[in-house]
Amino acid sequence: RVVRIAAGWRHCLLLTQVGLLFSLGDDEYGQCAGSGNGEAPLKLPTAAVDASAAGVAAGACHSVAWTHAGAVFTWGHGGSGRLGLSGSKHRRLPAHIESLTDECVLQASCGANFTFFVTGSDSSQLWACGGNQYGQLGLGSDDLGTREFPTRLQQPQGWGQVVAIECGASHTLCLTQLPMDATGRGTKRSTVWAWGSAAAGQCGRSPSEASLGEAQAPPQRRCAPEPLADFLAPSPYWPVAVAAGRSHSAVLAYLS
Repeated sequence: RVVRIAAGWRHCLLLTQVGLLFSLGDDEYGQCAGSGNGEAPLKLPTAAVDASAAGVAAGACHSVAWTHAGAVFTWGHGGSGRLGLSGSKHRRLPAHIESLTDECVLQASCGANFTFFVTGSDSSQLWACGGNQYGQLGLGSDDLGTREFPTRLQQPQGWGQVVAIECGASHTLCLTQLPMDATGRGTKRSTVWAWGSAAAGQCGRSPSEASLGEAQAPPQRRCAPEPLADFLAPSPYWPVAVAAGRSHSAVLAYLS
């Protein structure tokens, strides 16, 4: 039974309930690992006892899978270092990202030419690799260089646990939630963060931009994570999920 599907521009990955991984579609850059007809499962090169896949993600022409043990593998188009394997070489078979060996990867998401990984016992750490011409890696306005290895992002104040992360072509949405304190007090309101290409308004309005009014033109790019003002307190809209298209975004929220 298929439990998860990840779609790139011309290929898709299917993950079954028992951890088997299948691919369909175009394999020009190896993004289907030679099995684009979906007839045979892909094999991850791991010596772990449990080598079954726990999750999958697909970029424009590259693919990601991670195991229940937290090992992560990438293959396909390697341009701009999006595979996190050093260099821009295309890979036609899944390859282990050894630089994340000491991390347990829990989630991943792919943009057109970049990739994010979520790690940490509390799912709070973000790592990024690949293209960064629009600030889509979230490393700040002073650092727009590509990354051929996963680079850890600095967590802004109020970050918390990563609930979900979704990448568009050149922008990213992230849903986080602060943990409860030792007394059990805290907030269940999640925060939506956005960064990367913003020319079409796909990064929404940050608090500073919202204060300037509707007439203010959106920035061309946002180079570091900033919260979306429309879902911060005292807004009646409480976000619960995010989605990203090529150059547009969506947030699912309930009205309190």
